[in-house]
Amino acid sequence: MKKLIQIATSIVLLGWAVLPSQAAFTSVYVFGDALSTTTGNTAGLDPSDGEMKDYYGGRYSNGRVWVEVLAQRLGTTVGYNLSYYDCNSADLSNNVKSFNISLSVATNTLFVVWGDNADLFDVVNAGNGDNQSAYNKVIIAGTNDELFVIKNLAAKGVQTLVMPSVVDISQVPYFSQDYTTAYLQMMHNESIAYNLAFSNMLNVARQACPGLTIYEPDFFSLLNTVLTNGPAYGLTNAIYEGATIDALDYYDYKNNTNGLGTNFVYWDMLDPSAKLHEIMADEAMQMVAPVRVSQVTPLSPLSAATATNVLTIANVPVGLSGFVEGTTNFYQKGWAWTTMTNFTSISPVQSIFVNSPALPPIALPGGNGPITPGGAGNQPTPTNAIPSYWQAYRLKFPLAWYWP
Repeated sequence: MKKLIQIATSIVLLGWAVLPSQAAFTSVYVFGDALSTTTGNTAGLDPSDGEMKDYYGGRYSNGRVWVEVLAQRLGTTVGYNLSYYDCNSADLSNNVKSFNISLSVATNTLFVVWGDNADLFDVVNAGNGDNQSAYNKVIIAGTNDELFVIKNLAAKGVQTLVMPSVVDISQVPYFSQDYTTAYLQMMHNESIAYNLAFSNMLNVARQACPGLTIYEPDFFSLLNTVLTNGPAYGLTNAIYEGATIDALDYYDYKNNTNGLGTNFVYWDMLDPSAKLHEIMADEAMQMVAPVRVSQVTPLSPLSAATATNVLTIANVPVGLSGFVEGTTNFYQKGWAWTTMTNFTSISPVQSIFVNSPALPPIALPGGNGPITPGGAGNQPTPTNAIPSYWQAYRLKFPLAWYWP
């Protein structure tokens, strides 16, 4: 069964509900490490390099990375991306410090900052994977650098920021395939410790920068959920000697970007597959701009044999096709959702025409019946029941990944 990655809140219509829509972004700007780069992997750009077939362009994956998909979902593009391999929080601090942007562009741009995974990577790669003091030091330094990044961006006029949590590095094949259980347990614990300090830092930043909205996608939990329940996301957690293995190593580098292994969780020992990147993007999209019905316009009376309504949908995830489900009311025994129509997501705001089934009136209490306070169990039935017409809709967007 395909995972339904986005479900809008059901809209119950008694009269007509109107919900506010999220402000649109003109672009997405990114500061990050290899997980977000689109140009930093030179092996994927050099035709003379045999690894070109293993990567999609300058990315460390077999297709688009999550920030590209997130930009598409928002109906825009990545306008700036300073991301590269092993860019840690200290590097992010320096990169943001030297970054210049006009106020008018900053206020309408979604900024993504994600480099904290490199902090923990550096600790383990330096041979300190079992050194508590080394972890403590990098967590303090990393979160301080990230707080500087946030304040600096806010001072430049940035109003919306996405900063994901670190993933559980003990689950990354680069480590899980080679390190002992004791080492991996410490990596797991320190990933949790980093995220706790990171969340606390974000709360401090929110107090210091009240005009800035900060979203924190929980990629730690998402990765662990995908690894334990991959089929629900259309993914395979391939196991070799008790640990997750990536697609390139599993197939001995004989696959290509749109062939074997595209449904794996990891593409190489450090980096997710393009399919997981898409799932990460949709997770962030639900936080930044959740899809919703912003306006309902009736084109016929509610009591008509077939009622036609126009649903104005805001924050449509561009690139994901969806469908509208409806029901006449929640009071009838055995009520159920019915698919009303399908649609292709081509724009962040779309109008969908829905032909609804006839709406039987519901007898709600009302009229002239006497009501005796405190007389529960002895209340007479109201003499005049008021007919009321209910209608509800909800939106669903099944996961559908297409290369790249």
